Amino acid sequence: IVPLRAANDHGVARQDNDPRGQPVIGADGEQAGTVVDLWVDRAEMMFRYLEVGLTSGRSVLLPINFARIRRNGVEVQALLAGQFAGVPGTKHPEQVTLLEEEKIAAYYGAGTLYATPQRQEPLL
Repeated sequence: IVPLRAANDHGVARQDNDPRGQPVIGADGEQAGTVVDLWVDRAEMMFRYLEVGLTSGRSVLLPINFARIRRNGVEVQALLAGQFAGVPGTKHPEQVTLLEEEKIAAYYGAGTLYATPQRQEPLL
C-alpha cells in the first residue's frame, strides 16, 4: 500500500471524483484538513486510504471505508474535526505497516462508538 505519488502506474479513473484538494469534514461539520493524496493497494488495485493534511501541518491516513466522498468534500462521521490530530501516524511517509494499519483502523472504529458522549449511551 503506497501513495499515488509513489505509484506512477496507478491513478483515479476519469469518470470518478478525485478527492485530492477537497476538504475533510468531521462529524461536527468542521473542517479537519484537506485530502493531499490517495493510497493504493497495488496487489488488489484499489484505494485503501486518503491522506489528510491537517491544519497543524501533520498528515494522517483516513481508511477509505470511513470516508464518504462527495463532489464538494469528504465526510467522516467517525470523528470530530479536532480528533483527527490523535490519529496514529506512520513511521515512513510512503509506507504503512500492518501494525500501523491496525492502530489507525482501531482509532476510527473507536470514534464511531466514543467520539461524543451521546454515542456512549444506549439508544433505548
